[in-house]
Amino acid sequence: MLRQRALRSESLMGLKTARSKLNLLVFLAASFWAWGCGQAIESDIFVPIRLDRIPQGIAIGGDSPKGIEIRVRGTRSQIRKLFNLKLHFPIDLAQAWEGSTIVSIKPEALMLPEGITVLKIEPSQLMLRLIKEEEKKVVFSEKMILKKLMQIPVNGKGTSYPFRITPPVINIEVKGPVHLIDQLEHNGTLHVYMDLKDLKKAGIYPRRATISLPVGIVLVSTKPEIFTVTLFTPPEGRESFLKHPSVTPNQGGESTY
Repeated sequence: MLRQRALRSESLMGLKTARSKLNLLVFLAASFWAWGCGQAIESDIFVPIRLDRIPQGIAIGGDSPKGIEIRVRGTRSQIRKLFNLKLHFPIDLAQAWEGSTIVSIKPEALMLPEGITVLKIEPSQLMLRLIKEEEKKVVFSEKMILKKLMQIPVNGKGTSYPFRITPPVINIEVKGPVHLIDQLEHNGTLHVYMDLKDLKKAGIYPRRATISLPVGIVLVSTKPEIFTVTLFTPPEGRESFLKHPSVTPNQGGESTY
């Protein structure tokens, strides 16, 4: 009888020990999961663009941008929820007119949940070309061709620093109606520049060129896509500055080609 009681007692103690170990494992797993969900991470998200209140009689010329890429920081659970929110970036065109419209992308317009930090937006600006609907019908009824334009100079603007852009030229391929491509080649309506106003000190920076094309022409490809911009510390005296053989001074204003 005593032996049976002893065996039963040992069995109960073993069961309690097993339950304690199981509870400990469950607690550790839950703690690890909570730690992982609360740890800050970074992630890239594509946000589609939605064009609202387009004026009557106005259409979007060429290929309109599809969306923007944003880099965000938040906890794993916040980022996971973010992918399920079906985000979009609204652009209100109610006050827009025929011509080119530049839209700046502001983080607050994205309506992100609290706790999410926007680290980067690419691109930070969008260019929309607005045309009359009848012009769009004419453009798309004409024969479309591909054309390569080579060795187009790239200038900079918006900085008082002497600078150098490497390489100094760009090759592009465009698509559009025959008569618009001919005008682009011969009328000097192609504009390629680099806005340097956000560069505040001497250094080396990677930059993309801004290519301004007439309505109805679509940019297909560029080579290169990324340029190197070198900002130099201005030497003392204008005469000394102009004698520097490798630096292109910014004369102010917008450069056109």
